[in-house]
Amino acid sequence: VVMRDPNTGEMRGLFVDLVEEMGDLMNIDIEWSEDIDWGQIPTALKAGKFDAHCAGMWASPRRGTTVAFSDALFYTPIVIAVRADDDRFDSDISLINDPSVTISVGDDDVYSEVARYDFPQAKTVEKSPLMGEEQHYMDVAARRVDVAFGEPNYIQSYMEKNPGKVKIIHGDTPLRMFSNTVGVHIKEQELASMLNNTIRQMVTAGRVQKVLEEYKGQYDIDHFISVKKPH
Repeated sequence: VVMRDPNTGEMRGLFVDLVEEMGDLMNIDIEWSEDIDWGQIPTALKAGKFDAHCAGMWASPRRGTTVAFSDALFYTPIVIAVRADDDRFDSDISLINDPSVTISVGDDDVYSEVARYDFPQAKTVEKSPLMGEEQHYMDVAARRVDVAFGEPNYIQSYMEKNPGKVKIIHGDTPLRMFSNTVGVHIKEQELASMLNNTIRQMVTAGRVQKVLEEYKGQYDIDHFISVKKPH
């Protein structure tokens, strides 16, 4: 959803456009300062390395102990991916909650939160922090793990490039629905208030949906759930 052009250094992507529009509405300049690993965000915010994490951040309970989240710009469902020939959980995902089952997660990321809460008996296997989202599904296909979580767009992209390797189960019933937000330090309530006021205006004016529509060719935006207008 956010990427930096390796040649020009220019930031591009869905969340870049959303945040730039927020800056225009607030009449402030957005400076894209640095790339950072997910696990380092709370510490970097506390140290003042940047004011806000603007690449889109899922609001989760554990993250919420150190980060204040803006209102949702839109929501993203999380679904379950397994090997294409693995039918064990097709009719009952509670069977994942077993010590013999392995789940791919990141280093204390949102997926690890979901695994701990929903499937505490299953084993978790951390992927390398240097590897991208696709590594979860590669590890499922290679039988290094049994289960992975992810956004439908990411999983379907992998499936298109690697047919017959993995499948989505219970796709019509998401495991979770996470709000896509801007994250700030937990004590930065004034900044959070500014962001929330702007986001509410963008939602009610239809500006968030307009930006989402502009990315229809790159993403299946049906998997991005809009925030309902209050009127």
